[in-house]
Amino acid sequence: MKHVVDFLEEVELLKIIDRSGYRYSGIKDPETVAEHTLGVVWYAITIAGLMQVDQSKVMMMALVHDLAEVRLGDIVQPAVEHYLGKEKKVEMEKQAFDDIVAHLPDVQQKVFTQSFDDFEEGKSIEAQIVRDAENYRCLVRFSRTNANMVLIWLIFGKMQRVIRG
Repeated sequence: MKHVVDFLEEVELLKIIDRSGYRYSGIKDPETVAEHTLGVVWYAITIAGLMQVDQSKVMMMALVHDLAEVRLGDIVQPAVEHYLGKEKKVEMEKQAFDDIVAHLPDVQQKVFTQSFDDFEEGKSIEAQIVRDAENYRCLVRFSRTNANMVLIWLIFGKMQRVIRG
């Protein structure tokens, strides 16, 4: 039982970890990872309901998608692009996630890990909904605080699609 309590106490830390991408973008009062996660959950289950997709699977995925940030923090995109690389970031997040859930009961560990792995793989409709919900929510948040950031976000997104083909 102590391991479960330790896990829950660690999850609570998400309430004090800022979303550094917001701070990096000049937003003075960034939300925390916990606030971000809750918002993603609501956007994702609403979209899933409209699409008649399993809302519980989407909710679980949205809840665990940024759990590794409790140990790694929110790593900003420029740090990934210039220093870490996408593969190293994914590897670090997976290791941190596995360490966080390592001492949970097997059934919980399996459910959380399957949800996290499915999100990271990004191929299922549920993972795509959570990713879209996260991106849409960030866009809405940016639009409320800085209209110029929305323009930058849209231009960056279009450039990424062009670059990737």
